[in-house]
Amino acid sequence: MKKLLLMLSIYLLTTSILLAQNDDYTATNDNERNERNELLPQAKGKINLTNAYDEDLVSTLPKNIIKLYETKLQEFTNALATHKILNPPVGFEVNITKWIDDANRYSTNNNEKRIVASLQFTIAPYYKIDGEPIADFNINSGFYLFLNNPSKIAGDPIIADIYPCPKKVDNFCSYPVYATNRQEVTIINFSGKPLFVPVSQEEYIHTLIAYWEQKINDDQKDKEKYIDDVDNLTSNDAKKKQKEEFERTYNELLKYDKNAAEELKKTYEETLTTIQNFNKEDNIGENAFETSIALNKSQIEKLKAELAAMTDAEKKRQAYYAVGATNGDTKISDLLPESQKELGDALVRINPELLKSNTDKIEIVCIQWHLLNREFSDKPRLDEISNTPDWFIDDKMLTLYRDSNFWNNVFQVLRK
Repeated sequence: MKKLLLMLSIYLLTTSILLAQNDDYTATNDNERNERNELLPQAKGKINLTNAYDEDLVSTLPKNIIKLYETKLQEFTNALATHKILNPPVGFEVNITKWIDDANRYSTNNNEKRIVASLQFTIAPYYKIDGEPIADFNINSGFYLFLNNPSKIAGDPIIADIYPCPKKVDNFCSYPVYATNRQEVTIINFSGKPLFVPVSQEEYIHTLIAYWEQKINDDQKDKEKYIDDVDNLTSNDAKKKQKEEFERTYNELLKYDKNAAEELKKTYEETLTTIQNFNKEDNIGENAFETSIALNKSQIEKLKAELAAMTDAEKKRQAYYAVGATNGDTKISDLLPESQKELGDALVRINPELLKSNTDKIEIVCIQWHLLNREFSDKPRLDEISNTPDWFIDDKMLTLYRDSNFWNNVFQVLRK
């Protein structure tokens, strides 16, 4: 806290002095260093293949699942390499990166391994930079392909594992394209299982209550830590250490810049005054935590009252949600009544049957696109090939996107 502020002041002052002493420092003009003289649409390209996954991790995963993913990713890569836009690539360079990972590796809520795979395909144009053809991957178009990773089908959750239900907006090679609250995604469902399951109004409100209960627990822990920090900050030992740190840094600064040393001394004295005047009975920080906890408890009481006012049928009805649907005085869930549900989004969870276990076949394939120069970069379905020189990598991606024979063959390979 205040000790941290003091040390931050010391760091900033010391950094400024060191920079001031560096007479050789000159700003680098990135525009001059990386000036793009011209686009090189006829430059001979190349394809870079990378396995980005952790070999040590992969060695601990079921061999049959790893073999499945490695085989399917390699078959897809082979198919890409024979496509006309890459045979050979001209005017651009290609990066193809493959991943295999445990989707739950960083989750604290699920200890079960769920192994997923993906492939990133990126193309970047060649420019003449310092007389050489260089692919600038800051300028790129491409797509992601996800295998057996249903977490990619629904965008961002509203809370916990609850999502606004994606809406079908088009088809891609007879498979549906969905608009999520994040981006459009093509979903190829080989499993025959529903993608989503509805969330009832009661389930949604209970999830909100659990969220606010967790906030209360977090605030309580933060409050206790804050009190401990204050006790440590205002102890005699702490004051002694602060004084020793100040004197050491102050004396060092005096060698280089007396003005900076005096500024540091002023900051230190102000900090000392603040600590000396600190009154635990009028603890603004502690009061802030108490206020937050009280507000969170109020949210829970409103949610419980909202749920208690529902009939059994209303509790079981699928939840429809819209931001600002309720005024916050007595109802805070933003759930819509039956008569207004068309104004909002149905709430769903990803089907747990798709999430709970590994499989020895491909059940779900997701594709997300990225175009560089288009108004709707994730929606190649809305664009046409332009033959504009500066957009030629987008045109390459649109050529690939519109090749239904290629994709139908790929989907057959992935399904086997």
